[in-house]
Amino acid sequence: MRVALDVLRPLIVQKAGEPYSDEKVQSSLAALKQRGGFSGVDVEVTPESAGLRVAFIVQPAFYIWMIEFPGAVNVFSYPRLLQAVNYPAQEPYEASGVKGAETNHLHFFTNNGYFQARVETETKIDEATSWWTWFSMSP
Repeated sequence: MRVALDVLRPLIVQKAGEPYSDEKVQSSLAALKQRGGFSGVDVEVTPESAGLRVAFIVQPAFYIWMIEFPGAVNVFSYPRLLQAVNYPAQEPYEASGVKGAETNHLHFFTNNGYFQARVETETKIDEATSWWTWFSMSP
């Protein structure tokens, strides 16, 4: 069952840019669990240079399983392309992360002399496994 993020956002009491509050995080977690429709809800708090990153992960979560580089693997090795994308391993799928990966990939091509390169992403969700996500990039 897929739920639009706009439906869940009002349940999050801990807002971006506000000081961290364990009470607000726990209230948000409780509200998500009460809403139901998930097999579980987890919260991850990660320190970052700009502050804390609080992520509410509803289960089943989707994770990146494979990144494909059609056309680009003819010029660069797969490990080098994967390194250039810099998408964190074992992190839940986030559209903003894919946007960042697109930017990283385009900079990589530009820095290597491919000034007219284009990066197009396509996300495919495998409903059978319900937690794998693929996306592909090409120059």
